[in-house]
Formats: sequence, structure tokens, C-alpha cells
Amino acid sequence: MSVAAQFDTLRYVERLISAGMPESQAKAGAEALAVAFQEWGSGFLATKSDVSDVRSEISDVRSQLSDVRSELSDARCDISDLRIELKGEINEVKNGLKDLRVELKSDIAAVKLEVADLKADFRVMKWMLGALVAGTGSVMAGVGTVAVKLFF
Repeated sequence: MSVAAQFDTLRYVERLISAGMPESQAKAGAEALAVAFQEWGSGFLATKSDVSDVRSEISDVRSQLSDVRSELSDARCDISDLRIELKGEINEVKNGLKDLRVELKSDIAAVKLEVADLKADFRVMKWMLGALVAGTGSVMAGVGTVAVKLFF
């Protein structure tokens, strides 16, 4: 319903005339006022169609909001699943590192034993070489004594 339809121009003209305004001025003023109300009302007042359009747009926005909420809920579930999966993988890596540490400690202990054995073998070899050198020296000294006795 427009404002112009609610504005009674005849009654307005009659009031102006009864107040002492000339009829031609009263009619011109009433027509100008009716046009102004019509122009103003068409730009500022909502029609039933306008209200229906806005309601339809609100319904569309609510539907889109519901879709976004659903997608957000799905994303939260995906994130939760990823967290659980990631925690499991982290625990697997931690357990793998623990196993690797145990294995490395065992390998280091084995290498230390091998080094200790090599040191012991090296000491025996040193002793044997010393004995060999000493024995060779004794033999050489004995050979020298025998040679001296043979020639002199």
C-alpha cells in the first residue's frame, strides 16, 4: 500500500480553502504534495514483494549458514582424526627411536669388547715381539761368541 493512496487530496484542498487559501493554489499544493509523497514512498517504503524478497534472501543465507556449519563440523572431525593419526605416528617414531637407542647401546658395547680384545692381543704381540727381539739378540750374541771361538 503506497503513501499516495492514504493521502486524501480532496479533503486537503477543502481544508486549505476553508482556511482562506485560493482554490487554484490549494489544488496545486495538494497535487505537489501527492507527487512528493508518491516519490518518497516508492523509494523508502517496502512493499509486500520487497518483504517477501528479503525473507527469501534471509532463508537462503540461513541455508548457506547451515551448510557452512556442517562443513565446519566435518572439518573438525577431520582435524580430530588427523590428530589421532599423528599421535599414533609420533608414538611409532618414539618407539622406533627407543629401539634404535637400545640397538646402538648394544653395538657400542660390542665394539668396546672388540677394542678391549684387540688391546689384549696387541699387548701379547708386543710381548712376543719383545721376546723375539731379545731371543734374536741372545742368539746373535751366542753366534758371535761361537764365531769368535771358531776363529780364535
